[in-house]
Amino acid sequence: LVFVDESGCNQITTKHPMAWSPIGMHARCHDYFVQGQKYSILPALSLDGVLHLDIQECAYTAATFNEFINNLLDNMNPFPQKNSVIVMDNASIHK
Repeated sequence: LVFVDESGCNQITTKHPMAWSPIGMHARCHDYFVQGQKYSILPALSLDGVLHLDIQECAYTAATFNEFINNLLDNMNPFPQKNSVIVMDNASIHK
């Protein structure tokens, strides 16, 4: 099984009001985002790890998603071998 799901990341998603740290120590958080900068992340994960990954500075469209899938297929096997089935959600760009 190969799992595919896009995600977004920006300066706001890196801010956490609470954090874990050992008793008596302050939690530290480093924020390397430029204000207004946004990334879309699209990994393909199997039980063995990352098969394919794409990061871009804009949202994925049906065209960029299809390009990702075509590149991913080069790293996959024919059915019924290992890493031969793609599992994804029902997002509109997947259609």
